Amino acid sequence: QVETTVPVALGSVDLRAENGDGVLRWESNLPAGLQGFVVLRGDRPDGAFAPVSKGPVASDPTAPGHFEFRDEEIRGNREYWYMPQEERESGGGARFGPYALSWTVNNGLEQNFPNSFNPRTSIRFSVAKQARTRLVVYNVAGRVVKVLVDEVLEPDVYTVVWDGKDDQGGAVSSGIYLYRLQTEGFAATKKMTLIR
Repeated sequence: QVETTVPVALGSVDLRAENGDGVLRWESNLPAGLQGFVVLRGDRPDGAFAPVSKGPVASDPTAPGHFEFRDEEIRGNREYWYMPQEERESGGGARFGPYALSWTVNNGLEQNFPNSFNPRTSIRFSVAKQARTRLVVYNVAGRVVKVLVDEVLEPDVYTVVWDGKDDQGGAVSSGIYLYRLQTEGFAATKKMTLIR
């Protein structure tokens, strides 16, 4: 008896950046023997591709034929190329793509959340290019309360949590505080309120 291999049909491929991750979604038929897709990533469409998924990506159990892979290792202001490769019980299979994802990141500082807060709050910011970056909390008199970030960062979106403590580990009092982001060619300051 000759085994008939049903080809995989790939459709409606969608790539986008969501919350700092590269998200690849696609639809496919589900022929017998298909275990899923291994997602490959490269820096150029004609360059080398390597697996970035940890094993085959399986179909969504609540929506058969729908697949999603989230790449948490991307950086801003770069281009990435992806190729889903079918994984069959009988061995590897066809590759599809490549599909391009570009994620543009601009320098920015968002309002902390929650605000007002007790005992901690999150501060989200973005860096457009590799540069030394400082995020510092000040009191209203302009004195440094806590240095949250002071290092060279890659282009990306970051979230830092402040626990309402100073650089010596002591809890600060209720009041209005300023937080300031400085990176190459950019500086911004916002207010936040701590209520004990």
